[in-house]
Amino acid sequence: MLIQHDLDPARAVLDELRDAALELDNLFFRAWYQTGNGFIALFRGDLETARREFERAIGDCRTVGDPSTGSIAVSWLAECETLGGEHAAAARRLSSLTQSGPDADEFGADEPTVIAAATLALGLGDADGALEVLEKLPVDDSGLAVPVWAAWSQMLRGAAFLALGDAAAADAALQDARRWAAPPLANPWIASGVDYQLGVLARLRGQTRDAERLHHDALAVRHEHGFLPGIVDSLEALAVLAADGESYREGVRLLAACSVVRTAHGLPRRPTDVDAYEACLVLVGERLGDELASAWAEGEALTVDEAVAYAARARSERKRPSSGWDALTPMEHQVVALAAEGLTNPQIAERLFVARGTVKIHLSHIFSKLGVATRSELASAATRRSAEDG
Repeated sequence: MLIQHDLDPARAVLDELRDAALELDNLFFRAWYQTGNGFIALFRGDLETARREFERAIGDCRTVGDPSTGSIAVSWLAECETLGGEHAAAARRLSSLTQSGPDADEFGADEPTVIAAATLALGLGDADGALEVLEKLPVDDSGLAVPVWAAWSQMLRGAAFLALGDAAAADAALQDARRWAAPPLANPWIASGVDYQLGVLARLRGQTRDAERLHHDALAVRHEHGFLPGIVDSLEALAVLAADGESYREGVRLLAACSVVRTAHGLPRRPTDVDAYEACLVLVGERLGDELASAWAEGEALTVDEAVAYAARARSERKRPSSGWDALTPMEHQVVALAAEGLTNPQIAERLFVARGTVKIHLSHIFSKLGVATRSELASAATRRSAEDG
């Protein structure tokens, strides 16, 4: 259940393990309970509980000499520290697992250590370092790859390639992660993480509607399973998209709601997300002016559940933007497609069963929204758009 990030059922089983450990006074069982409990707290965004449980588990593992559970607990504690922005502490902890000599940890490294080291590298903005670390985990179909580690590592590879600006490699890695995360593994945390990264990629490609759909899909899964750090990331991504679509007040409210959660739970923003966040803040500040403070206060008053509901409701109510491909109406998209094929205004009118003058009006609106001046520029823009959409 932990491998599948199925946290609520896992907690029930862990509670039974705790009772057995207490009855038998068994430190090995207690360490596993504490490790599992820390894992759940980590993905719920309760870093204080996660840190306490991992430290207790590490202590029990040292007492009974359990290197396997101890290594996992140390690695997940480093994940906890990375998520909380304590990068130096995480680096020291992971270094003790991977080095040799008198300063080496007795537990040693394993797959969670590799994942934690790659996550730390990304947290430090070192995408190349993350890719180098991840070379230690097999991700092919040779039979050596373990689905959860293959899916997790490919998701991190996708994030690293995104940070490096390699869209094609990012897409390939993320699609592979999605394949590994599918049944029988059926891991909702990895699946939603893949959708989140694909949403980031779609926005970079100018595919705004795809980006919004992917981020809403990721948010729905993260909210259903209570993955708080992921919920905040998804809400902020949707805030940026809202501002892109000229829904500035919506963007500010979501940013403010996330700011409250980040402060309360000690969840700093990842370096890879900082540029988009800061650009969004500048944009909404310029557009809202004196209204920014009131919109921010409205967002700060939202609970997490209310912010999620608001994001879904605002999506359905939002007006079409005034420029760009998403500003086009369904009829205008049809006109673009036919004009790109080389059809004349009379031919387009005949195909769409409208007057020739109506086609001329549609083209005038299209030129204005897309910032083009001629039919040849429109055809080139449509070709590029088609290529980006695959």
